[in-house]
Amino acid sequence: MKLKIKMIEPCNSKLQLCKDIKDAAGIGLKESKDFCDEIFNGKVVTIDLLDDKYKEFIKYIRNFDSGGYQKGKFFITGDTQWIRNVKMLSIGLAEKHEYVDFIKEYSIDNNDIKEFILNFYLKKSKKNDLIEIVDYISKTTQ
Repeated sequence: MKLKIKMIEPCNSKLQLCKDIKDAAGIGLKESKDFCDEIFNGKVVTIDLLDDKYKEFIKYIRNFDSGGYQKGKFFITGDTQWIRNVKMLSIGLAEKHEYVDFIKEYSIDNNDIKEFILNFYLKKSKKNDLIEIVDYISKTTQ
């Protein structure tokens, strides 16, 4: 199973994350270090896991993500929960805030999605709304 992971809030210990990634994913120390270097540099990292390592890996990431012993927050796509959420959202079985949260999280590092969302809403905006946006931009860039 392929997972994409992005660190949203840094964890306290890069070394501990590296050790946990190594153990949970069943990869070597160099691969784990490379993974951690990339994730700490703000990149979205893809990791391909065997089914038997997948659950253990998610457990470790969720422990960091839940503010466990090391803290840190990660955005993960491709896991079973993410796939379930996408299916529920796509058939309309969610509250408005759940759609907003999903779109915000998924567009964090995806410029194509950000551009699509921006174009989608700008095309639907009224002229007065656009004027308000331009005014805000001009005030914040001076």
